Amino acid sequence: VVPEGRSKPWGTAHAIRAARDVVKEPFAAINADDFYGRDAFQQLAKFLTGEKGCPCKHHFAMVGYNLSLTLSEHGSVARGVCKIDDAGYLTDVKEMTKLVKAGDMAENQEDPENPVKVPLDARVSMNLWGFLPSFFDYAKDYFEDFLRALPEGALKAECALPTMVDSMIKSGKLEVAVLSTDSVWFGVTYKEDKALVADELRKMHESGKYPEKLF
Repeated sequence: VVPEGRSKPWGTAHAIRAARDVVKEPFAAINADDFYGRDAFQQLAKFLTGEKGCPCKHHFAMVGYNLSLTLSEHGSVARGVCKIDDAGYLTDVKEMTKLVKAGDMAENQEDPENPVKVPLDARVSMNLWGFLPSFFDYAKDYFEDFLRALPEGALKAECALPTMVDSMIKSGKLEVAVLSTDSVWFGVTYKEDKALVADELRKMHESGKYPEKLF
């Protein structure tokens, strides 16, 4: 049951579940305010079309980025920090919500008194995923359990996609291949990030990577 007075959206896992009646084929899920790069989409397309092994009901994919390339100079960021096994499969995703660069490391400063050190070359999820329609079955059960577990009066809790995937992996219900990319990620977390992003996109147009007008 939705808590009385709840108006905030339910988070990324719920947002994708909302498409369950119209998406019937393998699909990519992205954050609309992020720039992922051409190669990242190409790698995901190869996976979803079977060029990199046949995806199946319990086999999904995620494109992983180097943490150092996803930090902002203007404040903390939230990232899903990943652990990957020797076969290239995701084993753990920990959502860290206040990551900043600190010398030759990054720090998660959710607890300012006890910041958690994170290597700059850690792989992170930027919510670029490859799913099959079976995702919606998992999302239904997970979101219902999420609602049941909400404490009374919880008006801001979110059902986050990385947390859901992590739970499904640990329960043995699915496996997620981590795809590598040489694409550079851009995002506007703070208004001060806009100038850098605009400059990098301009360079891509000038180099011919993208046409002057995309549409």
